[in-house]
Amino acid sequence: MSQHRSHRYVGQCHCGNIKYQFETARVLDARNSRECQCEFCLMHRNLYQSDPDGKLVIDVGNTQQLNEYQFGHKTANFLICRNCGVMPVVTSEIDGKLYAVINVNCLQPRLVLAEGETVVPMVYSDEKTGPRLARRKKNWIADVTLTQNVGL
Repeated sequence: MSQHRSHRYVGQCHCGNIKYQFETARVLDARNSRECQCEFCLMHRNLYQSDPDGKLVIDVGNTQQLNEYQFGHKTANFLICRNCGVMPVVTSEIDGKLYAVINVNCLQPRLVLAEGETVVPMVYSDEKTGPRLARRKKNWIADVTLTQNVGL
């Protein structure tokens, strides 16, 4: 894996309880975002990006305000803030290791599409569990640290 990560991006939920720092050699561009076509992601208008050679640090300020939502295959944890309702990160534990993708709509500053530009729609509904986990292992961020602070 490459350790050269010259670009640093920060994001968070609306209230700041769930924050992330993403380091990558890539320049993030809104056009490279993936738009999952499942009902959950479409309802929330989530747009995802990742870099298997990148590094992600997720910090949850108050775990009492964290909801980890699963559905479908139950192989991913959608980290949702109970306070503001925003989902900045998705994680998946594969073979004892944590992988993740970021919701680029939570970046500060946000990535913006120019007029007429679109993102890549992705349909995973027919994907079985084994191939799904293999795809994540290959494409998602592999260097992930999750810190959680117990709320008062």
